[in-house]
Amino acid sequence: MSLPDESTLQPAAPPILPTPLRRHVQKIQRHYAHGHDRPLLGYLALGSTYGLGALTLGVLARRHGEGRISTRDLTLITVATHRLSRTLAKDAVTSPLRAPFTRYSGPGLPSEVNEEVAPRKEGTQVGHAVGELVSCPFCLA
Repeated sequence: MSLPDESTLQPAAPPILPTPLRRHVQKIQRHYAHGHDRPLLGYLALGSTYGLGALTLGVLARRHGEGRISTRDLTLITVATHRLSRTLAKDAVTSPLRAPFTRYSGPGLPSEVNEEVAPRKEGTQVGHAVGELVSCPFCLA
């Protein structure tokens, strides 16, 4: 498999960034990706959103005095999170949720499907990152 020509892989920085910052971000992306299609800004957006959400939930739980979790509850939450993430990422019945970001690539385990991330279009780094997230049960968990 040959790598695409670097001139065809112009990483798109958000148009809201000032031009000098956009050029700097594009330079970092080209250096990091080394000719591969890696949506760093999409990953950054998803990671920031997750971190902000977790921080908000933590602050709200602390304010309401719900900051302690028993070992039993933690175990139950862990098992439920694993099962839910597997259901969302692999089950055939949840494929309509993943369809905007992934493409069907064949059957998987019983009642599961294998999918690939949809090819990235110009300027859709967040969509590509979401595709990687929703098709991976470990990432969702």
